[in-house]
Amino acid sequence: MAEAMFRHKVKNRGLADRMMADSAGTHGYHIGARADPRTLQTLRKKGVDETGLTARSLSGDDYTRFDVLVAMNRTHQSYMKGMMPMGLERPIPLMMDFASGADWPSDVPDPYYGAGDGFNHVYRMLDDATDGLIEAYKN
Repeated sequence: MAEAMFRHKVKNRGLADRMMADSAGTHGYHIGARADPRTLQTLRKKGVDETGLTARSLSGDDYTRFDVLVAMNRTHQSYMKGMMPMGLERPIPLMMDFASGADWPSDVPDPYYGAGDGFNHVYRMLDDATDGLIEAYKN
């Protein structure tokens, strides 16, 4: 969801030639699979293009391929730090570190097993945080 939202906002702000996103999981449970249908439905309702969202696993190359790696929660952040190639030291911020200061939790919850409005709630959290992420790195 965060990848699609980031791409959508970057495109709308005319920054697509300078900023890109590529989501990766910390574990390879669903490699090659499309995003959860509820994620896709939430994105479509908000007018966000969900084309090309397929699962892949974080790789060692990602640490040098991308300028910024962002974790959705502290468990992922810890895993990502532990997977960092030897000799490379770089921060891995949490996505919600970029939020505007709304009263959000620091971890983005995984709505997969939840019920009710979980996907919309995560969308609202990521809507705020992706704005801040773009602002932090647009220059």
